[in-house]
Amino acid sequence: MFNPIRFRLFPVRLYTFFAAVVLAGCSAAAVKMEPLRGDWMLKVPAGASDLGQTVSFGEAGRVSGHAGCNRYSGMIQTDDAGAVRFGPIAATKRACLDGNRMQAESEFLAVFDRVHSYRYTDGRLQLLDDGDAVVAEFERIEYADR
Repeated sequence: MFNPIRFRLFPVRLYTFFAAVVLAGCSAAAVKMEPLRGDWMLKVPAGASDLGQTVSFGEAGRVSGHAGCNRYSGMIQTDDAGAVRFGPIAATKRACLDGNRMQAESEFLAVFDRVHSYRYTDGRLQLLDDGDAVVAEFERIEYADR
């Protein structure tokens, strides 16, 4: 027999189920992201640190930073096998008068498309491509007032 109250509760139960699945996935990703949390300054490729390019890993898979001229933000995903995927990444559109800086910024942002995994060694974060070659290396930014 049709029960209108039970029928109205079905969507609530369905939403609760999906919320539990999503939150379970977020908590697993948060554990894997823990060594990355914080702010990092680009050190490799050589000379990149002159532009102050950074990456910051925040809560819920958020990533942001300074690309040399513009700010950017996006998402990062990890899986049980240690794979990492960035994207989509959005950046502001400030005009840099220095063409070399704009070129370096474009190359920096393109690195995120090539990253497949990461390694944390000797206080440095290395982003690796699918052949485990280092495509970028970052050093944690230490703040005096923290």
